[in-house]
Amino acid sequence: MTIDWDYYGTFLEGLDCSDEEKRELIEVLWNIMVAFVDLRFGIHPAQLVANKACELNSENNPNIAEAVVKYLESSTNKPE
Repeated sequence: MTIDWDYYGTFLEGLDCSDEEKRELIEVLWNIMVAFVDLRFGIHPAQLVANKACELNSENNPNIAEAVVKYLESSTNKPE
């Protein structure tokens, strides 16, 4: 996904700031929206790790924090 600077820039035409500041505002708002989409659909890296840890450890370890740590430890120590 890329930002359509021309399209979103039209919404800021009346704003009293430089083009660089407008571009920065659009980029910040875009990143916020992308983060919300990631969180909603469970594609944020933290959610992926937590979900995988829960799958692997749900029966043996009900504590999610411990499960995530164990999952990360097991996945980082595997030989390549």
